[in-house]
Amino acid sequence: MGDICDAGLLDELVPECDAVVHCAAETHNDSSIADPEPFLRTNVEGTFRLLEAVRKHGVRCHHVSTDEVYGDLALDDPARFTEGSPYRPSSPYSSTKAPPPATEACSKMTGTCGPSCATPRSGRRASPAPVSARAALI
Repeated sequence: MGDICDAGLLDELVPECDAVVHCAAETHNDSSIADPEPFLRTNVEGTFRLLEAVRKHGVRCHHVSTDEVYGDLALDDPARFTEGSPYRPSSPYSSTKAPPPATEACSKMTGTCGPSCATPRSGRRASPAPVSARAALI
């Protein structure tokens, strides 16, 4: 495990990969309200560092974001998020995962500067209990 912002570590690991699946993010988005800095560092700077490494080494990237970028729906709301749903982030965490900081940078940077990067738009109605995890390149 390592820090996604560690460019040296990324330069060691990325060339050994056929593709990189980027799931790294700070968790527990309520914490982002009290202290947004770690979320900006990991979710924006970390994504940038990883994109620089995949571009440098010609490796494909699959960036996994979060449904939090769409905002909030009540559990009993019949509405669903779709590919066309507008972004309505409601916390510093979800703002760092919504375009332009992370997902748009992924497609724009790799689209004009190197290998391809896909960013699926996820959607979920409820999540399991949060898992404590530090951003890592696996």
